[in-house]
Amino acid sequence: MLIIKAPFSGGCLGANIGCEKAPDAVISQLENCYVSESFNPIRPDVKGLKLNNSNIDESFMVIEEFLSSLDDIPILVGGDHSITFPAFRAFARKHKNHGLLVLDAHPDAVNEFSPPSHEDFLRMLVKDGLVKPEHIVLVGIRNPHKLELDFLKQHNIRTFFMKQCHNLGINELTTIVMENCLKFPSLYLSVDIDVVDPAFAPGTGHPEPGGFSSRELLHMVQRLALMKNLMAMDLVEINPDKDINTITCRLGARIVKELLKPPQ
Repeated sequence: MLIIKAPFSGGCLGANIGCEKAPDAVISQLENCYVSESFNPIRPDVKGLKLNNSNIDESFMVIEEFLSSLDDIPILVGGDHSITFPAFRAFARKHKNHGLLVLDAHPDAVNEFSPPSHEDFLRMLVKDGLVKPEHIVLVGIRNPHKLELDFLKQHNIRTFFMKQCHNLGINELTTIVMENCLKFPSLYLSVDIDVVDPAFAPGTGHPEPGGFSSRELLHMVQRLALMKNLMAMDLVEINPDKDINTITCRLGARIVKELLKPPQ
């Protein structure tokens, strides 16, 4: 299985400068995760992309072209959440009737910037027809802008707000999310680290209180990793410059480790 480092902060609108350092920081911590919690000793191949933080179009092209050339199931480690746009665009060209599962504190559907920023990649995926609204599942949302709420309602996007997540409990929530996502022949998973409560993941640009614990997120990730239709993944918005005692980078490494799959 291949891990791709995408050191990019050009889409963060100045809010999370430093997240371009996350791929190296997370991968360095991965060496301390000897096995997954299922005692999976897989050691992945790691490749790095050369991206230009001053040129979002160029960087998106590099990401999309590289992912389009792959046959393996990749894990993309960013970087800000804008990288999901070119990554998913490459994914959508290779997989028909695909779905998108996003774990995030925010819907990322505020503006209509082109190319999209980390605040509007989801809106632009829908606007550009790259994913059907009914094929999107959002989990962990807890600080949406009114424009985002209007967008979610207008497009009837399945959204699990954090209050609902808490009331369901992590086991039942994960079961329901998986039932929704198993309807899609192929699934792309995007994990924004701010879906986790900042008490457990302080190293990010938009910390939002009241999120998942690290244990809860790992429970969900471990079960999602068992899904045979999970074909591509990314982890975004970790910022080593804002981290405390590498807590967030270590959690990021653990998330990656739990998502690793043996060769098909």
